[in-house]
Amino acid sequence: MPSWNTLERAGDATASGFDPRHSYYETIQRVWSSGGETLEFNFDMSIQLRHAHPKVKGHAGKVSITRGPLVYCLESVDNPGVDIFTAQLEPSSLREEFVPDLLDGIVVIHAKTTDGISVKFIPYFLWANRGESQMTVWVNCRQSR
Repeated sequence: MPSWNTLERAGDATASGFDPRHSYYETIQRVWSSGGETLEFNFDMSIQLRHAHPKVKGHAGKVSITRGPLVYCLESVDNPGVDIFTAQLEPSSLREEFVPDLLDGIVVIHAKTTDGISVKFIPYFLWANRGESQMTVWVNCRQSR
């Protein structure tokens, strides 16, 4: 089970949040037929705040945001007038929304800064698809450890 899946947790995780000794994989052995068989897996897709290892001094006081296996980022194109590198996240304000007409349909995460400014996070793998922009995964956070 992936380390980000909180449905089943086996023991303590390492500082990076992943301990391969506690992982397992779902094995499916069968004869497949052609023509569109479907497998469906249900994973915990809740929003999580992730901290860097304490030895990574450049990320002290910052968090990254994940939702299931997806890492999210702040992109300047979605946050005009906001300095995405100095904004301080209010973690209690996080909420998700499916936006069907953005990048062929994605779940964005809305939040507010401690100053009450609205910010929008998109999945990291989609950044730089709407022209030149700045981006950050690591965001200052009011309740950082």
